[in-house]
Amino acid sequence: MPESSSTDRRNTGPLFVLRHGLRALDASAAERRADIERVEAFWSFEGQDHCSGGFVLNLNGGHRAYLDVWVELAEDERVDPVKIDIEFTALPADQKYPRFPSTSDPVGGWHHDVDFLNDCLRL
Repeated sequence: MPESSSTDRRNTGPLFVLRHGLRALDASAAERRADIERVEAFWSFEGQDHCSGGFVLNLNGGHRAYLDVWVELAEDERVDPVKIDIEFTALPADQKYPRFPSTSDPVGGWHHDVDFLNDCLRL
């Protein structure tokens, strides 16, 4: 199997960010991956030394939440990221997306083509 490169990592964008966010979420014990029924919407950003994304989640019991993930990439693509920060916030039933400090949507806007992310939850 060929070694991964930064180009390979960037091509997986939101999936890469979600996988690392879920691992960090499981480790935090605040919420668990098993509590997530599906991803409803997401945004993502890929920089040279970091990537980030936000995921609106449907949880068991009809609740919704927002998972915000920031991943600092290692220079060597074969090692785990240097740092992963997550923020998990419950969303009120009448609130479609999380509120951001500015009134603009996240970089690149919201995406609803989430089947490939929901497949990740079942693995």
